[in-house]
Amino acid sequence: MAHYLEHMVFKGTSKIASSNWDEEKKLLQQISDLYETHKRETDSAKKTRLYAQIDSVSSLAAKYAIPNEYDKMITSLQTRVQTPTHQPTKPV
Repeated sequence: MAHYLEHMVFKGTSKIASSNWDEEKKLLQQISDLYETHKRETDSAKKTRLYAQIDSVSSLAAKYAIPNEYDKMITSLQTRVQTPTHQPTKPV
């Protein structure tokens, strides 16, 4: 569950950090559906199999993620913001 939330919160959006959002979105929905099924399941063996499915689909979804794109974007924005430099004034 933590990995899924991490992906949603930190890995990007439909416009940032995905090489193919349409395909990734389908996989993320599948992961969400599997988690819902896992939550309702009471049989521990079935829960284990569901987790294996979640991991498998998560691996597929991860192939669409562009690593560190969000960080690179933020760093790029920070370097574009120019901080004024103050020259010490000479006493008169």
